[in-house]
Amino acid sequence: STMAVGWLILQEERKTLESELQSKGVYLAELMSYNVVEPLLYEERHAILSLLQGSMKNTESLIVFAEVYDKSRERVVSAYKDKRYRDMNLPPYNFEAPMNRADIGEDNVMNIYHISLPVKVETLGTIGFLRLCVTKEFLLRTMESVKEKFFLFVAAVTFIGIVFGLYMARKVLQPVLILSKGVGRIGEGEVGVEVPVVGHGEIKDLSLSFN
Repeated sequence: STMAVGWLILQEERKTLESELQSKGVYLAELMSYNVVEPLLYEERHAILSLLQGSMKNTESLIVFAEVYDKSRERVVSAYKDKRYRDMNLPPYNFEAPMNRADIGEDNVMNIYHISLPVKVETLGTIGFLRLCVTKEFLLRTMESVKEKFFLFVAAVTFIGIVFGLYMARKVLQPVLILSKGVGRIGEGEVGVEVPVVGHGEIKDLSLSFN
């Protein structure tokens, strides 16, 4: 029962963490799209590259890969956190995705989400496109930690259950064993045998009747 309930809780916890990670990824993409507007308008590739690389400097950064396209759908720059993500086999950018919201895809091989978002200016419309890849490594580490604690809890509950079960079995079986020994002594020809009246309910009544 503990395993079954715990498994359901773990599944719900994973869904919640994945939803939170996607929300953070969309927020980061929206923030980055705002920051690249000016350098994209003035075709400042180095400034865009610096922004993308700056978002990945922190070891705890969720962003592991980023790329920017201009309005002609030509890639302007791309950046990656380390060499693992340099040659990722990402699907082609989906330029046909709805322009009013972020498009979220999932890559289970690399354990990442790729989030695509148009770069917009209110007066000019869409001036480019942005794609960020957000790692799920922190989410997976959190889930592993939760699983370890869960299995320790299950082991503790199982151990306590076994000890309690053995105690209850002994408490229930002891009166039966005592009565059984008394019957055995009668069977061997001994007379005047009495057994201690222990137990409750039917077992107690049976001991009294035997005596």
